[in-house]
Amino acid sequence: LFVTSGNASGRVASGRTPVDRRRWTFVALVRDGNRVRVHLDGAADPEIDADLPLDPGTAGAPLFLGGRSD
Repeated sequence: LFVTSGNASGRVASGRTPVDRRRWTFVALVRDGNRVRVHLDGAADPEIDADLPLDPGTAGAPLFLGGRSD
């Protein structure tokens, strides 16, 4: 599991827990300013907790879940 906020910065925040393919996983992503938290399967502690500012020009850009656009 990873989160990126655009390709310009090259910054990626990665999780610790493997996410199985072809298995339902509840993912909650919370953005508060530059802070991004990702929770898996209702866990109180975030899987990812990172400072990940948005790249310029990403406002209104598509959001991809489960894969990348490339």
